[in-house]
Amino acid sequence: MTQSPRRKSIGSQRNPETIAAVRAAAEAVLEQKGLAGFTIEAVAKEARAGKPTIYRGWGGRAGLLLDIYQSRKPADLHPDTGSVRSDIAAFLVNLMDSWEGTSAGPIFRSIVVEAQQTAASRNALDGYFVEVIAETEAMLSRGAANGEISKDANLPQAAEMLLSITVQRLLSGRSLGVKDAGLMADMILSGIAPQTNGSSS
Repeated sequence: MTQSPRRKSIGSQRNPETIAAVRAAAEAVLEQKGLAGFTIEAVAKEARAGKPTIYRGWGGRAGLLLDIYQSRKPADLHPDTGSVRSDIAAFLVNLMDSWEGTSAGPIFRSIVVEAQQTAASRNALDGYFVEVIAETEAMLSRGAANGEISKDANLPQAAEMLLSITVQRLLSGRSLGVKDAGLMADMILSGIAPQTNGSSS
Protein backbone atom coordinates (compact mmCIF):
# COMPACT_ATOMS: atom_id res chain seq x y z
CA MET A 1 0.00 0.00 0.00
CA THR A 2 1.33 3.42 -0.95
CA GLN A 3 1.56 5.76 2.02
CA SER A 4 0.71 9.44 1.81
CA PRO A 5 3.90 11.46 1.41
CA ARG A 6 5.23 13.36 4.40
CA ARG A 7 5.36 17.10 3.86
CA LYS A 8 8.81 18.51 3.28
CA SER A 9 10.65 20.10 6.17
CA ILE A 10 10.12 23.85 6.34
CA GLY A 11 13.23 24.57 8.37
CA SER A 12 12.99 27.78 10.38
CA GLN A 13 10.13 29.16 8.26
CA ARG A 14 6.42 28.55 8.74
CA ASN A 15 4.99 27.37 5.45
CA PRO A 16 1.33 28.45 5.09
CA GLU A 17 0.33 25.01 3.80
CA THR A 18 1.94 23.32 6.78
CA ILE A 19 0.40 25.80 9.23
CA ALA A 20 -3.06 25.08 7.83
CA ALA A 21 -2.47 21.33 7.91
CA VAL A 22 -1.25 21.33 11.51
CA ARG A 23 -4.12 23.53 12.67
CA ALA A 24 -6.67 21.30 10.95
CA ALA A 25 -5.02 18.21 12.41
CA ALA A 26 -4.99 19.75 15.90
CA GLU A 27 -8.72 20.50 15.66
CA ALA A 28 -9.39 16.96 14.45
CA VAL A 29 -7.35 15.31 17.21
CA LEU A 30 -9.01 17.43 19.88
CA GLU A 31 -12.45 16.56 18.51
CA GLN A 32 -11.71 12.85 18.24
CA LYS A 33 -9.59 12.22 21.33
CA GLY A 34 -10.33 15.11 23.69
CA LEU A 35 -7.80 16.90 25.85
CA ALA A 36 -6.49 13.66 27.35
CA GLY A 37 -5.51 12.33 23.92
CA PHE A 38 -4.25 15.61 22.52
CA THR A 39 -0.53 15.04 21.99
CA ILE A 40 2.11 16.35 19.63
CA GLU A 41 2.56 12.80 18.32
CA ALA A 42 -1.13 12.49 17.47
CA VAL A 43 -1.24 15.87 15.74
CA ALA A 44 1.95 15.15 13.77
CA LYS A 45 0.53 11.84 12.58
CA GLU A 46 -2.79 13.42 11.57
CA ALA A 47 -1.04 16.29 9.76
CA ARG A 48 1.62 14.04 8.19
CA ALA A 49 4.22 16.45 9.53
CA GLY A 50 7.32 15.94 11.64
CA LYS A 51 7.20 16.64 15.37
CA PRO A 52 10.17 19.07 15.07
CA THR A 53 8.09 21.15 12.66
CA ILE A 54 5.34 21.48 15.25
CA TYR A 55 7.73 22.25 18.08
CA ARG A 56 9.42 24.94 15.98
CA GLY A 57 6.13 26.53 14.99
CA TRP A 58 4.12 26.23 18.21
CA GLY A 59 6.60 25.40 20.97
CA GLY A 60 4.63 22.40 22.16
CA ARG A 61 1.21 21.17 23.22
CA ALA A 62 0.18 24.37 25.03
CA GLY A 63 1.04 26.51 22.02
CA LEU A 64 -1.14 24.33 19.80
CA LEU A 65 -4.00 24.45 22.27
CA LEU A 66 -3.71 28.23 22.46
CA ASP A 67 -3.90 28.38 18.67
CA ILE A 68 -7.20 26.47 18.81
CA TYR A 69 -8.39 28.58 21.73
CA GLN A 70 -7.67 31.82 19.91
CA SER A 71 -9.66 30.64 16.88
CA ARG A 72 -12.69 30.07 19.12
CA LYS A 73 -12.45 33.32 21.10
CA PRO A 74 -15.43 35.67 20.58
CA ALA A 75 -14.75 38.56 18.24
CA ASP A 76 -16.62 41.00 20.51
CA LEU A 77 -14.72 40.16 23.69
CA HIS A 78 -13.86 43.84 24.28
CA PRO A 79 -17.02 45.80 23.35
CA ASP A 80 -17.29 49.54 22.91
CA THR A 81 -20.56 50.55 24.55
CA GLY A 82 -19.70 54.21 25.06
CA SER A 83 -19.23 53.71 28.83
CA VAL A 84 -16.04 52.20 30.23
CA ARG A 85 -17.97 50.78 33.20
CA SER A 86 -20.29 48.94 30.81
CA ASP A 87 -17.29 47.89 28.72
CA ILE A 88 -15.55 46.36 31.74
CA ALA A 89 -18.68 44.54 32.93
CA ALA A 90 -19.41 43.25 29.42
CA PHE A 91 -15.81 42.06 29.00
CA LEU A 92 -16.02 40.05 32.22
CA VAL A 93 -19.36 38.53 31.27
CA ASN A 94 -18.37 37.83 27.66
CA LEU A 95 -15.16 36.06 28.62
CA MET A 96 -16.78 33.97 31.35
CA ASP A 97 -19.71 33.06 29.09
CA SER A 98 -17.26 31.91 26.43
CA TRP A 99 -15.33 29.80 28.92
CA GLU A 100 -18.44 28.28 30.46
CA GLY A 101 -20.52 27.81 27.33
CA THR A 102 -17.95 26.39 24.89
CA SER A 103 -14.91 24.13 24.81
CA ALA A 104 -12.74 27.24 25.28
CA GLY A 105 -12.98 26.99 29.08
CA PRO A 106 -11.64 23.44 29.44
CA ILE A 107 -8.96 24.19 26.84
CA PHE A 108 -7.76 27.29 28.67
CA ARG A 109 -7.89 25.55 32.05
CA SER A 110 -5.71 22.78 30.63
CA ILE A 111 -3.21 25.34 29.34
CA VAL A 112 -3.00 27.04 32.75
CA VAL A 113 -2.40 23.69 34.45
CA GLU A 114 0.25 22.69 31.94
CA ALA A 115 1.97 26.06 32.34
CA GLN A 116 2.87 25.01 35.88
CA GLN A 117 4.81 22.06 34.50
CA THR A 118 6.94 23.16 31.53
CA ALA A 119 8.76 26.31 30.50
CA ALA A 120 7.40 26.08 26.93
CA SER A 121 3.85 26.07 28.26
CA ARG A 122 4.56 29.02 30.55
CA ASN A 123 6.02 30.96 27.63
CA ALA A 124 2.96 30.23 25.50
CA LEU A 125 0.59 31.34 28.26
CA ASP A 126 2.68 34.45 28.97
CA GLY A 127 2.41 35.38 25.31
CA TYR A 128 -1.36 35.10 25.47
CA PHE A 129 -1.52 37.20 28.64
CA VAL A 130 0.58 39.94 27.05
CA GLU A 131 -1.82 40.05 24.10
CA VAL A 132 -5.08 40.05 26.05
CA ILE A 133 -3.79 42.55 28.61
CA ALA A 134 -2.88 44.90 25.75
CA GLU A 135 -6.37 44.49 24.28
CA THR A 136 -7.96 45.17 27.67
CA GLU A 137 -5.69 48.17 28.21
CA ALA A 138 -6.89 49.57 24.88
CA MET A 139 -10.47 49.21 26.13
CA LEU A 140 -9.60 51.08 29.33
CA SER A 141 -7.79 53.80 27.39
CA ARG A 142 -11.14 54.84 25.94
CA GLY A 143 -12.25 55.63 29.49
CA ALA A 144 -9.13 57.72 30.02
CA ALA A 145 -9.82 59.59 26.80
CA ASN A 146 -13.38 60.51 27.77
CA GLY A 147 -12.62 61.38 31.40
CA GLU A 148 -14.01 58.28 33.11
CA ILE A 149 -10.53 57.12 34.11
CA SER A 150 -7.64 59.22 35.41
CA LYS A 151 -5.01 59.95 32.80
CA ASP A 152 -2.40 58.98 35.42
CA ALA A 153 -3.95 55.55 36.05
CA ASN A 154 -1.83 52.44 35.61
CA LEU A 155 -3.89 50.88 32.82
CA PRO A 156 -1.72 47.75 32.28
CA GLN A 157 -2.05 46.92 35.99
CA ALA A 158 -5.82 47.51 35.93
CA ALA A 159 -6.10 45.29 32.83
CA GLU A 160 -4.11 42.55 34.56
CA MET A 161 -6.41 42.74 37.59
CA LEU A 162 -9.46 42.28 35.35
CA LEU A 163 -7.95 39.24 33.68
CA SER A 164 -6.95 37.81 37.06
CA ILE A 165 -10.58 37.95 38.20
CA THR A 166 -11.72 35.81 35.28
CA VAL A 167 -8.87 33.29 35.55
CA GLN A 168 -9.53 32.86 39.28
CA ARG A 169 -13.23 32.26 38.59
CA LEU A 170 -12.44 29.77 35.83
CA LEU A 171 -10.01 27.74 37.93
CA SER A 172 -12.34 27.68 40.93
CA GLY A 173 -15.39 26.79 38.86
CA ARG A 174 -17.34 29.87 39.89
CA SER A 175 -19.64 31.70 37.50
CA LEU A 176 -19.68 35.46 37.03
CA GLY A 177 -23.08 37.00 36.43
CA VAL A 178 -24.06 40.45 35.26
CA LYS A 179 -24.58 41.80 38.79
CA ASP A 180 -21.17 40.65 40.04
CA ALA A 181 -19.52 41.94 36.87
CA GLY A 182 -21.00 45.38 37.49
CA LEU A 183 -19.81 45.37 41.10
CA MET A 184 -16.31 44.38 40.03
CA ALA A 185 -16.30 47.09 37.37
CA ASP A 186 -17.20 49.62 40.07
CA MET A 187 -14.41 48.35 42.33
CA ILE A 188 -11.82 48.58 39.57
CA LEU A 189 -12.98 52.05 38.57
CA SER A 190 -12.93 53.28 42.16
CA GLY A 191 -9.16 52.97 42.13
CA ILE A 192 -8.52 54.55 38.74
CA ALA A 193 -11.26 57.18 38.40
CA PRO A 194 -10.29 60.88 38.31
CA GLN A 195 -9.97 62.41 41.76
CA THR A 196 -12.64 64.94 42.70
CA ASN A 197 -11.85 68.24 44.41
CA GLY A 198 -14.60 67.93 46.97
CA SER A 199 -12.72 65.86 49.55
CA SER A 200 -12.72 67.21 53.08
CA SER A 201 -9.49 68.51 54.67
